[in-house]
Amino acid sequence: MSTLPNKMTCRNRVNRSLVTLALVSTLSFAIQPAILAQGAKGAILMGEVVDTGSGGPLAGVIVKAQLQSDTTFSEYTFTNSVGKYRFGNLRSGRYSVTCSILGYTAVHTETQVGSSNPTVLRVAMAEQPLNSEEVVVTASRHEEKATHAPASISVVSSAEIREHINSTPTDALANVPGIDLSHEGIAMSTYASRSMHSVFGSDVLTMNDYHSMEVPSIGGFYGILMPQMNEDIDHIEVIRGPGSALYGPEAATGVVHFISKSPFSSQGTNISLAGGERSYLDGGVRYAQALSDKFAFKISGHYLRANDWQLADDPKEDTARKYAQLALLAPNLSSSVYDSLSRIGNRDYALEVYSFEARADDILSDDATLNITGGLTNIANDIAMTEDFGGAQIKNWMYDFVQARLNYKDLFVQAAINHNNTSGSYFLPTGAPIINRSSTYVAQIQHQYSPMKNEKLTYGADYQAIHPISDTTIWGPDDGHGNVSIVGAYLQSQTSLMDDALELVLAGRLDKHSYLTEPIFSPRAAVVYHFNEQHLVRAMYNETYLLPTENDLYADLLFGSDAFGFGKNQLPFTPVNVRYVSPYVSGLTFKPNADGSYNMNTTLNLDPRIPGTLPTNSALNVLWPVLRGLAVAKLQAKKDGLDSMLASMVGGLSAPNPQQVGTYMAYLNLHAASTADAFPASSITTNPLPINDVQAQHQRTLELDYQGSVSRSFQYEVDAYQTHYSAIRASAVALTPNVLINAQQFHQYVLDSLTPKLGPAIAGIVADSLTAAIGSLPLGVVQPVGGAANETHPTDILIGTRNYLENSVEFYGIDASFEAKPNDDWAFTGSVSWLNKNYWYASELNSVDSSSQNPFALNMPKYRASIGARYSGLARGMGVELRDRWSDAFKMNDSYWIGDIGARHVLDLTVNYRLESWNNLMLTLSVTNVLNNLHQELIGAPQIGRLTVLRAAYTLPSL
Repeated sequence: MSTLPNKMTCRNRVNRSLVTLALVSTLSFAIQPAILAQGAKGAILMGEVVDTGSGGPLAGVIVKAQLQSDTTFSEYTFTNSVGKYRFGNLRSGRYSVTCSILGYTAVHTETQVGSSNPTVLRVAMAEQPLNSEEVVVTASRHEEKATHAPASISVVSSAEIREHINSTPTDALANVPGIDLSHEGIAMSTYASRSMHSVFGSDVLTMNDYHSMEVPSIGGFYGILMPQMNEDIDHIEVIRGPGSALYGPEAATGVVHFISKSPFSSQGTNISLAGGERSYLDGGVRYAQALSDKFAFKISGHYLRANDWQLADDPKEDTARKYAQLALLAPNLSSSVYDSLSRIGNRDYALEVYSFEARADDILSDDATLNITGGLTNIANDIAMTEDFGGAQIKNWMYDFVQARLNYKDLFVQAAINHNNTSGSYFLPTGAPIINRSSTYVAQIQHQYSPMKNEKLTYGADYQAIHPISDTTIWGPDDGHGNVSIVGAYLQSQTSLMDDALELVLAGRLDKHSYLTEPIFSPRAAVVYHFNEQHLVRAMYNETYLLPTENDLYADLLFGSDAFGFGKNQLPFTPVNVRYVSPYVSGLTFKPNADGSYNMNTTLNLDPRIPGTLPTNSALNVLWPVLRGLAVAKLQAKKDGLDSMLASMVGGLSAPNPQQVGTYMAYLNLHAASTADAFPASSITTNPLPINDVQAQHQRTLELDYQGSVSRSFQYEVDAYQTHYSAIRASAVALTPNVLINAQQFHQYVLDSLTPKLGPAIAGIVADSLTAAIGSLPLGVVQPVGGAANETHPTDILIGTRNYLENSVEFYGIDASFEAKPNDDWAFTGSVSWLNKNYWYASELNSVDSSSQNPFALNMPKYRASIGARYSGLARGMGVELRDRWSDAFKMNDSYWIGDIGARHVLDLTVNYRLESWNNLMLTLSVTNVLNNLHQELIGAPQIGRLTVLRAAYTLPSL
């Protein structure tokens, strides 16, 4: 961990954070006169830091002054928004002064500081030809050069973030090699790195100053929830491979780490206002101020609204909406039912979101720094996609946190609370409310120790507790009881050999999930070898498990209504619903009767004498009067003489015995294109398949990374990897089978019964009619033994995700990128990503579970490429960037969302112009998708076209 304030962060509820900040600010104002008085007695060193090329001021530069006669005495500060710095309490003597900032070559100089007059030192810093000397903290949880990091890492600089218009901070990841960023709308976007890309994020850990941004209970992360403005972010570090050995299973496929600016290094007031097409309006204000050399704070607020892109249609949602419109005509509907029906398909595309964040930094001593941060985001209105339940209308989704972190020498301690409240939101296909109020509590401690010169040990432990509140609507009977805790500990050894040319890293982490029997061990090994200053190679091995989320353990909510159209077709049966459930902790089992049959639950109980639970082998015989009555009613409804005669004939049919007409079990195909495909032959089963208990999905990754440069102006990287998943969790499937009539036997039975009376021709017509009318009706559903869902909803078809223990998938790929900077004015970048395989058909998985029919997809293209050119001229006051992005077509299977995504080609233009005479007023024009190539980036997402936005950003210097 860094010992500087801008390298730390932690979270908790925003109301507590504001109280804390108020108390700290009050205390600081109280002690301010004493601090200033003390500082006035010391020697003063002051000056400015500027860019060598343009002569413009550099804000946020770390300036460190160390007394040469006593190296234990050192102070550091930061340049403000106009490049000024000041030390007000130094001892007299000669000082070594170091100035450093990301993207510039560090400057070391000396100066004499006296007690009589202030010493003025002006420093000019030159940009690094390339970012090979960047200092990063994410790969090893401590500061190191990016070229020594034991992981493939990319850095998005503060300048790159500042000079682009991003609706959310995560949009800055669009050009990072190996990251697949997909938009669901203007502000809704998700991303993945070398793993399954879900519409609700992926297995990439998103952090802000070492604090996980994962949404409590629900899991995943949307960039729109991050409460930071672009001006709050110092830079972003992206680990493209696994980071689980240090960060836990949440980081199974990578880490995206947003590192904030310290208020010390970013003093002043930033005001930005943007507007453009689709009624786009984006405004933000940030204020940062140092009240003394030891205490600084910042507050920021952001507001965004727009008319979002609109989805052409969602067939399932459209069908549900038509049925809901008819159902609303029924009399005496309860208010809750009426509200749910009226919400089905009721989409509101008016995007509106606002956020706030506050932070205080307190330098307790030369060795200790305390940071407190609190943030809040409210999505007032938007549309999001969920994996298993279709689209969701977001209304006042509140996400907030408080974080406190302390650095003392090589010790790092943090605590945080994340809170989530989705009250007001609802699922669009069902109208069911989405109420989830949950909190995640986090505590962490880490220490570093160097037993010898070339050896560094990093070790620590962390604790995470996820607690839902009892009015949650997505966990059914387990509402309020789905508490989960995870305890982890890790150790990493980093050894430098051969005069630092060889770095050997060995790490291991042990995690214990409260509902998994066995602990999870995540080992890591990496070797970094530097051939010389221009060329290095990395070899890495990582192994981990993907932990189940609370939804995997406790989900219990309505997925779909009236699966077989009983209500839509005006059949006199209670509709059969489809309910999404988790397999719970212990799994689900089915118990046969003594004769080998199973008990099924049915809604075909018009006769009160018929029980709701029947053995599968006698169900048809028992339900025959009901089914026969249905057939007679259909024939009589035609009011035709012949049909009336046939009705009387059918009414005289006796019930078939099991030897004449049998039944069988089959699993519902959730994505059937027609009724005929609802129960495919491949889903027929003799015995219901037991559902194993929830388990972690295993992942193993090998990487080989080569990084080189041709002169100081051209750098390239080629990163190859191989990933193996086992015990995979694919998209949702039916967990409970339906009982169906053997249609062929039923047809023959009717034919044999009526031929003596009607003749073969008429009997054949009646047999065809009856088989179509009632021979395809599911008689009921076989429920597992025990489990809250089947006891509460005995006639529902249960669906959910599950671990396929016998299945595994393996794929490999390459990420390659280059950066060329021939001079100070021009820069060129490019990247390409390739996967050997991104989709596995059910037949390829060699599953013994014939019911699954469930392919596995990474939901990302095999081929992606990007190339860009940037010009910075007019003494760096103007910048023009043109970037072209291309993605290949791919198949998508993400539970609810299944289909084909076409190839897309997107050209983006960004123009910046800075007016230094107006306190660095910057005008930015952003044209995304210049050619207006309408394209869909995920199934269920709208077609996205061109978006033109103009922004003005103005900086007022600090007081």
